[in-house]
Amino acid sequence: MQEISVPEASHLDTVIQRLLVLQKALEDCHSVEAILAIYEEMFSLIQEGETNLNHVEQLSFQLQLNPDGSVAVDTSGNPIKHPFIPGESV
Repeated sequence: MQEISVPEASHLDTVIQRLLVLQKALEDCHSVEAILAIYEEMFSLIQEGETNLNHVEQLSFQLQLNPDGSVAVDTSGNPIKHPFIPGESV
């Protein structure tokens, strides 16, 4: 099983919770202006969440190597990897 590091997961949780609140507000809303304002905020939150997820999908990892050049593995047999951060020394 591959581990996935998700930075700012709490931020995504906040976006999702806000979307759920707005969805509930839509159910009780009868004004066209209010409905449009809610949808506008929802689309903004969706775009914010997509931007965050696109960042997560672009994460790169460096594999840890043994002195002989083979890939180091943990006790479960999975490769040991470290997040690659451009501009950061290894």
